[in-house]
Amino acid sequence: MADEQAPGILALPELNGKIESGEIDTVLAVVPDLFGRLLGRHIPGIHFLEETTKQGFWLPGALFVPQLGTGSRPGAAVTSGGDIRCRPLLETLRLAPWLDRTALVFCQSLEATTGQPLAVAPRSLLQTQLDRLAEAGYRAQAGASLDFYIFNEAPGSLRARAYQGPLPAEAFGGPADSLPAGRLEPLLANARRYLLRGGVAVAHSQGTAAPGQYSLGLAPAGVMALADGQALAKQCLKLLAPQYGQAVSFMAQVTAEMAGSVAALRLSLWSPAGRRNRFGGEEVLGPGRASDECRWFLGGWLRHLPALMPFFAPTVNSYKRYVLGDGWRVAWSGRGYPAGVRVVEGPGRGAELESWLAGADVNLYLAYAAWIAAGLDGLAHKTEPPDLLAEPVLLPTSLAMAVDALAGSDFARQAFGDAVVDFYVAVFRQEQAAYELAVTDWERGRYFEQI
Repeated sequence: MADEQAPGILALPELNGKIESGEIDTVLAVVPDLFGRLLGRHIPGIHFLEETTKQGFWLPGALFVPQLGTGSRPGAAVTSGGDIRCRPLLETLRLAPWLDRTALVFCQSLEATTGQPLAVAPRSLLQTQLDRLAEAGYRAQAGASLDFYIFNEAPGSLRARAYQGPLPAEAFGGPADSLPAGRLEPLLANARRYLLRGGVAVAHSQGTAAPGQYSLGLAPAGVMALADGQALAKQCLKLLAPQYGQAVSFMAQVTAEMAGSVAALRLSLWSPAGRRNRFGGEEVLGPGRASDECRWFLGGWLRHLPALMPFFAPTVNSYKRYVLGDGWRVAWSGRGYPAGVRVVEGPGRGAELESWLAGADVNLYLAYAAWIAAGLDGLAHKTEPPDLLAEPVLLPTSLAMAVDALAGSDFARQAFGDAVVDFYVAVFRQEQAAYELAVTDWERGRYFEQI
């Protein structure tokens, strides 16, 4: 595991040269919100160099409360209402080839009064856990494969009919079927090329479980880089698809009839210099071998997973995938065994943990923050995992149940702090309340005429 600068990452002098030549004239400065969407502003290149790099800029603090539709902002009451200062993280400066003559930079969100990192910001939440991991003598590496659907209809047309009857881009297809995937290569190939040129380590794309469903594989990287890559990949695909008269969706369960969309996540711990996989070892763990550290990390994760589910499944829709797929009981296994959590060996990399729990709607900043926090607790207490495939962990079956578990978790409050837990609990509860107030087509079809 070596530290190498990805293609497309820019040093400030390089950006200056590209601005002078006219290759770049805009910098998109962004912060990820609670759902992993990139919020921010487009800044003229010269102004970014002369002002933004020194002063940063200000955004409303309410941006961290989700607003996924039009109208009032659900959950706005849970924020302090103050502004946040956004400081560009120049080590993340990169090309954004899917945008015209644009570079992109992630920003750190800072408290207006203290100048300290905003604890509830997803990137801050993950960084805090990565710092704890470093203090314990580890660094983490992660990889992911992200499912999504492609539809043969532009987003505006789907939106105009309330997303009813979405038509997948292909009528047939399945895992690794290259024929239907080949017909969608104009979109998929350009996405891969643009992301690679923008510093995102794309490993593959392929068909998955159902017609029109595809996955994008992200190669092993540092955890923060992987989470940044997911946010960029989603933005890139959503901006490119309309150019081909198509739309993409990362919903966990688009319809009751369609297969759910998964985010397959991997994690391993390494020595501080990145030369030794600390999960590798000779101790028997299920059908394979791994270290005591791997076993204890797994034990801590499974022990605290039910209370941390809102960080893996953040929407009301997330839990429809579990119910439809009978996935609310999770056991662990090795490769080749069906389970939501597995201990596997990456090619030439040694043991790593693999999760099939999260849907495509997951925010990787939150999921990996929760995963690392639980694993660190397992390491500290040498927590043994349940028996292989024999003792499934029961998970919440709705967002409401999951948030109640998070609210009552002493572990979560110790790991993240009361203020952070209370903030996320309030936001998720208001998301649940918005859902419960909605009148659905199912209700009208069942009750409008007959009741």
